[in-house]
Amino acid sequence: MTQTLPASIAAYFDAANRRDFDRAAAQFSADARVRDESRDHIGRAAIENWLKQTVDAYDFHAEPGPAEHRDGAVFVSAKVSGSFPGSPIALTYRFGMDADRIAALEIA
Repeated sequence: MTQTLPASIAAYFDAANRRDFDRAAAQFSADARVRDESRDHIGRAAIENWLKQTVDAYDFHAEPGPAEHRDGAVFVSAKVSGSFPGSPIALTYRFGMDADRIAALEIA
């Protein structure tokens, strides 16, 4: 079922695009896990650091589409542009939720 983005996911994308790393990390639960480029980043401090490093490396901007809820997760396709070969590309963000916070994020 396609829906609008949950508030914490919308806030994550907005904060990341504005380079407000603290606000982006605050959308995650304390022990959340991000899996990106075959690496795990666990906890808000590690997630904030991952986001800073990713912006430094790729200067990305993500334009998220609507959310699709399936298999207990929230899937968001996003058009991601930045300073990397093939830009822009379509990526899928798979969010696991814990109430109103993001508990897990996998980017593919």
